Amino acid sequence: MYNSRLTSPKDREFMDNQPDIITRLNTTISKSTRPIRWSEENGVITLLDLSHHQLAEVPAEIGQLTGLKRLYLSGNHLTALPDAFAHLVNLEELHLDSNQFATLPDWLDDLQNLRGLYIHSNSLTSLPKS
Repeated sequence: MYNSRLTSPKDREFMDNQPDIITRLNTTISKSTRPIRWSEENGVITLLDLSHHQLAEVPAEIGQLTGLKRLYLSGNHLTALPDAFAHLVNLEELHLDSNQFATLPDWLDDLQNLRGLYIHSNSLTSLPKS
């Protein structure tokens, strides 16, 4: 199934060649007209943008994208992250701003490569211990 906004042969080829996980995300969680944005390097997804999709939760299977460096989840209705996200060991930026988080998971401390954590405009009452 093609997005009606993507009508050229080049766009259809792009949709046919996107990774399986992006296809599943497009069909299962995308509730807005904003497309899921992603990029890859050498066949590995390194950026995933699920911002402003009215999400109340995100699929745990995103934790399988261990090459992910930047994850954008801004502007949703999130209150928690799946524990499977602890496997995102290459994550450098995590954008959680403008959601509904009251706390953040302790495993965030274990993400050694995390350099940017964007958490403004939430309802945070506490932060991870370290």
